[in-house]
Amino acid sequence: MDLPEVATVRNSKDASVVFIRNTERADSGKYQISVQVQDLVATAVIDVAVVDVPSKPRKPTIVEVIGNSVQLSWTEPKDSGNCDIIGYSVEKRDKRSGPESEWYIVYDKVRHQQCNVDELIIGNEYQFR
Repeated sequence: MDLPEVATVRNSKDASVVFIRNTERADSGKYQISVQVQDLVATAVIDVAVVDVPSKPRKPTIVEVIGNSVQLSWTEPKDSGNCDIIGYSVEKRDKRSGPESEWYIVYDKVRHQQCNVDELIIGNEYQFR
């Protein structure tokens, strides 16, 4: 795979640095780099992963409502952003407050694809994301 057109190489006396400023996920992949010093050639293959924000989790579901608690579940995002997902944020808002109301963070880093949200007000309707 050739270097993307946006790549530049800066050479100094002791080193060469490859800069790729504007990348896209499609630029991820294996690259072969060859360096020649006089008659000697060294070649290496490097694996480049362009990291981006993961897509949103899929299929959010209310599994069960018991009293003033709700159990939520979801499936992992279709696109991990080329990184490990270390947690999910869960937010809620009272549906009566309207579509412009604020979302409140219930959990900042849920490690699994499910959680329980407690201390809800019985009779109110909530939205979760």
